[in-house]
Amino acid sequence: MRIFLDASIWLSAPRKPEGGSGLLLELAAAGKLVALSSVATLEEIRRNVEKVGRSMPELETLLMRVQPVLVPISKADLDRWATISEKDRHVIAGAVLGRADFLATLDKVHLDNPETQAKVPIAIGDAGACLKALRAWQK
Repeated sequence: MRIFLDASIWLSAPRKPEGGSGLLLELAAAGKLVALSSVATLEEIRRNVEKVGRSMPELETLLMRVQPVLVPISKADLDRWATISEKDRHVIAGAVLGRADFLATLDKVHLDNPETQAKVPIAIGDAGACLKALRAWQK
C-alpha cells in the first residue's frame, strides 16, 4: 500500500512512538508499506521539528530509517489544486502524483475534512484510519 505521510505524522511519531503515527513509520521502515513524501513536506517538517520538541538529528535518523519515496511536484501540479488551501496543496498534489492509496494526516482543519475529501480521489484520514485501511488492504 502506498501512503503519503503528511508532516503532522512525521512530527507526531517521535513524541509517541507506540501511537498510530509511530506505527506507520515503523511499518514503512520494515518495508510493509511504501511511504511517500515530497521536498515541500520535508521542508515543512524541518521548519517545525523544534517546535514539537525534537531535534534535526532525530528527524534525519527517522528519515534515513523510513526512506520515503519523494514525489516531484511542479507549479502546474500545485495549480491543479487551487481550491485547496495554498499551504496544503503540495500535500494533495504529492499524494495524487505519487498514486497514494491513502493520505495520512492529523490535520483535520485543512485536509481530513469532508470538503477536501470530496475534491480528492484518495482516502484521507488520521493514522488510526490509515492503519485500519492497511489491514483491510492486506486481506
